[in-house]
Amino acid sequence: MKTKHTPGEWVIKKSRESLTEVHISAPSWENFASVVVRMQGSEHIDPEGMANSKLIAAAPVLLSTCMAIRDAISEGIDVAKYPKAKLLIEIIDQIIRKATE
Repeated sequence: MKTKHTPGEWVIKKSRESLTEVHISAPSWENFASVVVRMQGSEHIDPEGMANSKLIAAAPVLLSTCMAIRDAISEGIDVAKYPKAKLLIEIIDQIIRKATE
């Protein structure tokens, strides 16, 4: 499946302009997203904000893993014998659609 998102490994980079944000970057697109990791007036990075930035940076790997798992299940398991496999494929398909449409 062809995807439309920025290819490559996404990484978290400290912002040069802001103490409250980090940027998400890829080899082909520098700083394409910003995530708030420190609230205004706070001296500390917010763990939830940092966790959000890590999840966003992991998105391409998570998507490709979902696609690979879906292909492996659909090619190697008789869904008529294993109805839970069919349900898992449906859930993975929903995740893939949410990320790509």
